[in-house]
Amino acid sequence: MPILLYMTLMAATVAQASVAQTSSATDPAAGPVTLPTGPALTLAQAEQNALKHQPTVRQAEGQTEAAAGRVEEARAGYLPQVAANGTYERTTGNFASRPGAVPTNLMTMNGMMITSPPPTISWTKTFDLWSFGLTGSQLIYDFNATADKWRSASWSRDSAESSEHVAMLQALLNVRRAYFTARAQRDLARVAEEAVTNQQKHLDQIVDMVRAGMKSQIDLATQKTALANSRVQAVVAENTYAADLALLNQTMGLPSESGFELILRALYMPGESLDNRLFAVPSQQEGNLVV
Repeated sequence: MPILLYMTLMAATVAQASVAQTSSATDPAAGPVTLPTGPALTLAQAEQNALKHQPTVRQAEGQTEAAAGRVEEARAGYLPQVAANGTYERTTGNFASRPGAVPTNLMTMNGMMITSPPPTISWTKTFDLWSFGLTGSQLIYDFNATADKWRSASWSRDSAESSEHVAMLQALLNVRRAYFTARAQRDLARVAEEAVTNQQKHLDQIVDMVRAGMKSQIDLATQKTALANSRVQAVVAENTYAADLALLNQTMGLPSESGFELILRALYMPGESLDNRLFAVPSQQEGNLVV
C-alpha cells in the first residue's frame, strides 16, 4: 500500500511538470511570420514601370535622341550658312600709322610730294566706333563629303534605335523573370506559414495527450523540434521573398523600400498569340502608373 501511494505521488509530480513544460510550449516565443505588403502590382504595371524608370532603358533612349540630333547636325551642311558679327569700341580720333599704309595728308610743293606735319594728338576727345558685318555661304558640291556624313549619321541613329529596342526587351525579360520568381516565393512563404500553424496545432494535441498520459516527453520534444524547424523555414522563406521583391524593384528601377502585393493576371487576352504578347513592347501611351 505505501508503494502504491508513492507511485501515485510520483505520477502526479511528473504530470504537473509535463503540464508546466507544455504550457510554455504552446506559447511560441517567436511572433508570426509577416510578409511585405503594399499596393497591388500586376505584371503589366511592372512592365510599364520598367520601361519608365529602368536606368538602362532611359540611357538607351538618351543615346537614340543624341544620334537623331547628330543626323540633323550632319544634314545642316546643305543648308545656307549666314554669319553676322558686330563690334563696338570707344576710341580717339588720333591717326595711327601702320606699316605699308600710305599717308593721307600729302602736299605738293614745286612739283614734289611732301607730307604735312602730323596732326595734333588728343587723348581727351573720344568717339563711339561701331562696325558690323554679314556673310553668307551655300554649299554647292563637296565631293559627297556632307552626303556621306549624313548617311553615316543616319545609320548610327538606326543602330541606336535597335539598341534601345534590345534594352527594352531585356528590361521586360528581367522584370518578368523577377516578377514570377517573387510571385512563386510568396506562395512558398505562405505555405511555410501554414506549416507553422499546422505544427503548432500538432503541438497542442501532443500537449493534451501528454497531460492525459497518452504520449511521452520524447513525443513532446520531437514535436517542439518540428515546430522550431518549421519556424526556421518560414523565416528563410520570408527573407527570400523580401530579397526577391528587392530584385523586382531593381529591375523596375524603383527604390528597394517599395512594397507590393503581386497579383497574377492573364498574360494575354483571349484570341491573342502568347508569343506575340511575350515579345511585344508595351506602348508608352497606355498611361503613367502611380507607384
